[in-house]
Amino acid sequence: RGEIIIETFKSVKPSKWQKFMDSLNLDKRVDFEQGDIGLAGGIKDFEPALANPVAKDQIIRFGGNTDPSLPWPEKIDEDNTIEQTIQRTIQ
Repeated sequence: RGEIIIETFKSVKPSKWQKFMDSLNLDKRVDFEQGDIGLAGGIKDFEPALANPVAKDQIIRFGGNTDPSLPWPEKIDEDNTIEQTIQRTIQ
């Protein structure tokens, strides 16, 4: 398959390829959800929520300032209960 793609790609005019690449808008940020500034270089695609179920969100979000000189928030131990987390937050 790769050989077919490479041979076909050779016949594509550079101007047509550039027009295609520009149409992908890879320089624009793609947000993950509302309020998220997202990352550049992606293509947004929607899928049904149950199409690929996951037990845990793989995108870890932290609130606050994004200054690189500030320390990362402490990682919360998953064995903690909600009550323990709330108590730690109150203190």
